[in-house]
Amino acid sequence: MKTTELIVELLVIGMGTLISLSLIIYLFTLETNFDHSFKIPAFYIFPALVLSYVFGILTDRVSDFLYAKVERAMRKKRLGNDGANTFQQIRTLVNDSSPSLYNWFIYSRSRIRIVRGWSVSFFVMSITLLIYYVKNDAFSNVLLYLLITCIACSFLSIFSYHRLLRSEYRRLKNAYDDMIINNDKQTQPSSFTVSMTECLDAEFKITSK
Repeated sequence: MKTTELIVELLVIGMGTLISLSLIIYLFTLETNFDHSFKIPAFYIFPALVLSYVFGILTDRVSDFLYAKVERAMRKKRLGNDGANTFQQIRTLVNDSSPSLYNWFIYSRSRIRIVRGWSVSFFVMSITLLIYYVKNDAFSNVLLYLLITCIACSFLSIFSYHRLLRSEYRRLKNAYDDMIINNDKQTQPSSFTVSMTECLDAEFKITSK
């Protein structure tokens, strides 16, 4: 993955964390009424991007830890008991043998990390809004719609993560099996080669007598 693509990916992931933290600060420290609009000064944009990048790194690490068991279970199910080593072997073979498939794999990994990170952010936003709802009698329609949206997006992001992960392992495993079969066919001698070898052996035996 190129450096620019990695930075953009971390910015996208970190933006969700920045929104979550901003929502927590806004609801519990700055405002009691969410209905009226507020403006963000333009000079906050650059610091927000820097924070998003940092939060993207942290969120990616946290989400990787939270979903580690899910990934291990999926690898074991799709790739066998030794899923971790098989996965590394597949990555190495795909990288060496099929650049187009490897590019797809990099793209797939990026989507998985983004969805995984945003699932954590949506979950934090949902919990924040639920706590605010419990503590406050006056809960605006805007916040109610936002709460429903965050909960729905949490489930959708988790569902998408599982689908993307299954699709990635299934495609990589199929490609790996095809490569192994093709390599075996290439290493096996052809019937013509076998017959020629038998004829030469027979001729050698006759002449040696």
